[in-house]
Amino acid sequence: MNQLDVRNCSGQRFKAVLCLSAPNRGNFILSLPYWGTLGFIALACADIASMIAMNVARLHIAVLPFVFAAFFIAFAMIVRSTVPVPRIAPALPRRDIMALVLMAIFFSTFCALARISYIIDPFFNKLAPVVCSDDLWHIQEISSLVNSDRYPAVSSFAPGKYLSFYYAAWMFPSALYKAASFLTIKAAFGLSLFVYTFAVVLTLCHLSIQTARSTKHIVFGLFLVGLYSGLEPFYPFQSHSWMRRFGFAV
Repeated sequence: MNQLDVRNCSGQRFKAVLCLSAPNRGNFILSLPYWGTLGFIALACADIASMIAMNVARLHIAVLPFVFAAFFIAFAMIVRSTVPVPRIAPALPRRDIMALVLMAIFFSTFCALARISYIIDPFFNKLAPVVCSDDLWHIQEISSLVNSDRYPAVSSFAPGKYLSFYYAAWMFPSALYKAASFLTIKAAFGLSLFVYTFAVVLTLCHLSIQTARSTKHIVFGLFLVGLYSGLEPFYPFQSHSWMRRFGFAV
């Protein structure tokens, strides 16, 4: 096993498994995994923080876009400027890294296109069917979040009661819906999944590049994760049980 040279900003060595390395300023494509990772961390933190702030302060739904945007910018700046950035020497050739980044971009685009009909619905005045049954529940959860006058959100499943489902991830599409009047709830949901998909896959690519021992490790990892990343419409079998079809125990 080849050891990776890990140093913090002061030059001291320390042990690390997953970390955020500096972007490659010489090539925009090679820097995409870094920015995708930064964006994913900022999005996740903004989702959680805005959910807590809206509920604790019992804020009006109209301020959600501003609250979410403020948290997103704040966390992005924190991650970018104050968190120590380890420097890791990748164990992969530059050509292989470029190929993997392009593959990640293609892969995330392929995943996101599964729900592209959600985004273009408003422009064609048509209502496309949902990709999977879970989306029906998530769209209704977002409906509860955007149609409540004040937080805590009132459930559209059980009128008169608070929404008790996990919904931190849907603060982003809810903020999009309230900020862009031309979007429908379904379109905001689809657009958020498009962003989430790119951010997650680029984050996976970034962490893999920094920790993998060979290109094969990254390709195999991306392939396995892809089987669980919302590509059910393109499979002849359900992603949750694909291993059983080949005789493997889950």
